[in-house]
Amino acid sequence: MPFRTTATSDQMNKVIRMLPQIERLFEAEDGSTWSNEEVTNVGDLILEMNSTCEGANQVKAQYDELLKAKLLEIERAVVPLLLNLKKNKGKDYIHWPGKQREAQCDLQIQKVLGMTRSGL
Repeated sequence: MPFRTTATSDQMNKVIRMLPQIERLFEAEDGSTWSNEEVTNVGDLILEMNSTCEGANQVKAQYDELLKAKLLEIERAVVPLLLNLKKNKGKDYIHWPGKQREAQCDLQIQKVLGMTRSGL
């Protein structure tokens, strides 16, 4: 799946670019050498980092829901077939005429491929 730039990843990149500035501020032995602007910048960065984490959690939650729905689709396509194959334990062979079998298999294959290859 190709990487997509999102507002969250843009915020993360901004936070990463500001880390050297934060490190420089914390290298001072005490905060007394910080200007009001530097203190404000650190506070703003902390707020932005918190916002970025919340945004990333929301994106992850949406992705998890989509993934769960896709897996449920696959389950609904595959499990009925397996249950039908399992029904008659006493029979060694399954009667499934060739042309009908081929068409039904092709249909299920297309359904599963459609589910698994569509973008998440």
